[in-house]
Amino acid sequence: MTKLHTLREHISLLEKEVVIPSLSIPNILHPECPLTEMKIVFQHIGQIKVDNKDRIGHLEIGKSIDCLNYINSVIFYLQNEASLCELAALTYFNESLENLNFIPFCNSDLIKSVIIEGCGIDIIDADKTFILNESNLHLTGSASLQSFCAFLTKQSVGGNKLPLKLYTTGRSYKPFNDNNYGLFTAVQSNAVEIFIGSMDESKAKEQFDEMLIMYKQFYDDIGLDYRIVYSPVSTLEIWESLRAQVELYSVSCQDYIVVGSLSLSGDFISKRLRIYWSGKNKQRFLHIVSGKIVDTNVLLGCLLEQNVNKLIIPDCLKKYIIS
Repeated sequence: MTKLHTLREHISLLEKEVVIPSLSIPNILHPECPLTEMKIVFQHIGQIKVDNKDRIGHLEIGKSIDCLNYINSVIFYLQNEASLCELAALTYFNESLENLNFIPFCNSDLIKSVIIEGCGIDIIDADKTFILNESNLHLTGSASLQSFCAFLTKQSVGGNKLPLKLYTTGRSYKPFNDNNYGLFTAVQSNAVEIFIGSMDESKAKEQFDEMLIMYKQFYDDIGLDYRIVYSPVSTLEIWESLRAQVELYSVSCQDYIVVGSLSLSGDFISKRLRIYWSGKNKQRFLHIVSGKIVDTNVLLGCLLEQNVNKLIIPDCLKKYIIS
């Protein structure tokens, strides 16, 4: 018993000194990832005519046209055309993904710490997730990579089902920050999140490239000024090897605001959470591509800033407006 007790102490010490710190080792970078500065891979000039020469912000415009009741970054209400536009945008992206053979999914808003850690996120960093200490849970929202991983942990996907293409529509939560840019930095939003599982690195990159083409088509149709950029190493999460961001131009900020993203992570997460794919006489770790198709807060904020007198609703969304 004494030897067993001593062995347990040695194992516990080894976990603290070696195993736990090793969890913070970042993913291997993809060759296309820029090292120092972001790389613009695509830029689009929108077709919507801007009528906001004084660069008035979306909070003031939304209040004046009775579309937005903003109290603070936690409490705000979309009203009238804005609420209808948000629903139309979600329906537009959902229908577009289903046409691409994505499977609708329903995820949990609350995720256990072990899943958060397995996804490469510091479970005690309050700047990353909302932490519910007593319950060992984190509030991420159902539209998150962590929610997909919670379902797939220790699961095996049949190789004949690959690429596994899932999407979900739900809440997305972001911890507080010191910057208050209205809807752009709101704590909660509605979003559409995707998850793609592939059998190897090359096929995952193919899915990544194909989805970037679809991102372009989606936002070309919306008609706002936007660009797609590759993020530099310094901004990546440890689980990412490559990240592309879709950024809409904000008239009031005179800058680009992130509205969507697409990340390549290989088998970094699947190795930690034991997410497999299985084929004839073999089993391998799943290679993951994930991303947020749209953050409706950012989309609505940029749409409001196009015209001081009314909310401009893109033609591609009009057919989804509930009359």
